[in-house]
Amino acid sequence: MILKRIFAYCIDYFVIIIYAALLFLLTYTIHKILDQPLTQLDPITGNVISFFTLTLPVFLYFFFYESSSKKGTIGKQWVKIKVENNSKRNIFIRVFFKIFPWEMAHFGIHWALFYSNQGVEIPLWNWIVNIVPQIIVIIYFITIVLSKGKSSIYDRIANTRIESFQ
Repeated sequence: MILKRIFAYCIDYFVIIIYAALLFLLTYTIHKILDQPLTQLDPITGNVISFFTLTLPVFLYFFFYESSSKKGTIGKQWVKIKVENNSKRNIFIRVFFKIFPWEMAHFGIHWALFYSNQGVEIPLWNWIVNIVPQIIVIIYFITIVLSKGKSSIYDRIANTRIESFQ
């Protein structure tokens, strides 16, 4: 089950990488057509744009697939696993906690780039914001391993679990 979850994760994030690459290509093309250089946005604007163009679509990808009758994303369907107890409320909670470290890292990266571009030393709070998501993801992985692939912390919070199907 652990290997199935890892493989499903890789498939899902391959789908997300394709989406992100297309998003970057679109942004790059628009800037070329308008003859505008790609510039660094202020951290708040950058984070709002990345939230609506990347994080929210990824959230919706996981939410709609996992709360559907198929009970799983493309990756989960491929490896024949599903999310049980997939009420919309439970899946919303599950995906929120699953995506939260990712969005927290985006927030930290936008601010780190801002400070770096200003030639200012990156403050301690920003280092913490960039390190904490990595720790959360490690904890998520450890809990998946300890449960033999059946659940993670975000599954326990959301009252969901992962099951195989044939």
